[in-house]
Amino acid sequence: MDPVAKALQTWAANAHFRFARVQGYTTADIKIGFYRGNHGDGSSFDGRGGILAHAFAPQDGRFHYDADETWAVGATPGAHDLETVALHEIGHLLGLGHSSVEAAIMFARISSGSTKGLHSGDIQGIRALYNGKEGVKTFTYIMPAWPRVEWKTPPINVLKWNIDGLSVGLLELKRAISEGSSYSHPFILTIFSNNSVLALANSNNKKSSPFDFLKHLQGCHKGDKLKGIHELKTYLEHFGYLNYENKSQANNDDFDDLLESALKTYQLNYHLKVTGTLDSKTVSEMMMPRCGVPDIINGTTRMTSGKKNQRHSSTSFHTVSHYTFFPGSPKWPRSKYSLTYGFLPQTPSRAMDPVAKAFQTWAANTHFRFARVQDYTTADIKIGFYRGNHGDGSSFDGRGGILAHAFAPQDGRFHYDADETWAVGATPGSHDLETVALHEIGHLLGLGHSSVEAAIMFARISSGSTKGLHSDDIQGIRALYNV
Repeated sequence: MDPVAKALQTWAANAHFRFARVQGYTTADIKIGFYRGNHGDGSSFDGRGGILAHAFAPQDGRFHYDADETWAVGATPGAHDLETVALHEIGHLLGLGHSSVEAAIMFARISSGSTKGLHSGDIQGIRALYNGKEGVKTFTYIMPAWPRVEWKTPPINVLKWNIDGLSVGLLELKRAISEGSSYSHPFILTIFSNNSVLALANSNNKKSSPFDFLKHLQGCHKGDKLKGIHELKTYLEHFGYLNYENKSQANNDDFDDLLESALKTYQLNYHLKVTGTLDSKTVSEMMMPRCGVPDIINGTTRMTSGKKNQRHSSTSFHTVSHYTFFPGSPKWPRSKYSLTYGFLPQTPSRAMDPVAKAFQTWAANTHFRFARVQDYTTADIKIGFYRGNHGDGSSFDGRGGILAHAFAPQDGRFHYDADETWAVGATPGSHDLETVALHEIGHLLGLGHSSVEAAIMFARISSGSTKGLHSDDIQGIRALYNV
């Protein structure tokens, strides 16, 4: 019953509904069960591998799993996750139909061997459906910089606020202001008609993405000389696609042979048409927020799909599967299968729970065990929020670019970019702390980036959505540690 209860809790956390379990099945508003074949509701099941489950529109309340399917708790190869399917069917119970957005929980296809969470489109759908009671209104709110703390009284029943992209409580907000923190830019309050506030997020601050330079380079190709091409080279060099021996070539604005080859490799890795031209689809992909760990390390990538070794110009591909490892396949020794983790002092308390949940998910699907320790300095894994150049050789770039990074075993460092807008769960315009933690913990355990877009180890991490482990991620860890 736990996975279904968790799914109901997730919907409750993102909608105006509350759910309580009762012992009397006949009196319940929502009735859940496992059935086979023709079970009397006019919608027969078809055995393993077809229809997984169904639920009826309000106010019917029936939710039926197909008992002939292979069910599991979490991402299990060849099985479907009970919680993921419950999230989908509860959406129907509340009134949602199917979505055309593949990342949405309400997308009709539900893959085996993976988990999935709510997407901003799912949440927006519920809010739109129940408009009037739960319609969202936004208000611009100015907090002058310290010491002129002349901020207006916020609406009543404030549930969550947001400072530097991290959700904090109202008391913590007041304390931060009283201690002299400076927040001079506008914020937006997301307010519901019952005067409760779901979130406070940076909004009117129109800071551009660190990857915006790509827009004016769109269409450029080999032979072009255009101001800003050196920034494209820097981008591709950071993520492992370029390595100029002559640094003057790296710093000029010439679109040369090496740049074309690097761009083709990038397009190959991200399932784009391989042209060597910086076309619109390539620009769109490159501008997406992503993990800061390179896709290619020391000239080797396994991101490309397929089983044959592939060679593209000067870059070697040794492709054996979708999951990848760091060069040399570093991993934790047997004596370190029980790892400790700790948070940098001053890490917001609201960020700790999602990270703990991510560790629990990895523990449930691998041979690792994780325990939090209070002494950050003694922890095997050290987690914190940082800005810009923070001394690890991998600078952050401000909001909208690199979200986080982590290092291969047995380094243990895991850093979030504090300039990003962070949230707990699927929140429009924000990145989910737990989803990013799942990705970075994969690196900490030894996984590189995957070419499977549904995998947690895919480099791009979308805002406004959540994501769980995929069978590719789990198979990768099992292959690396031979378990």
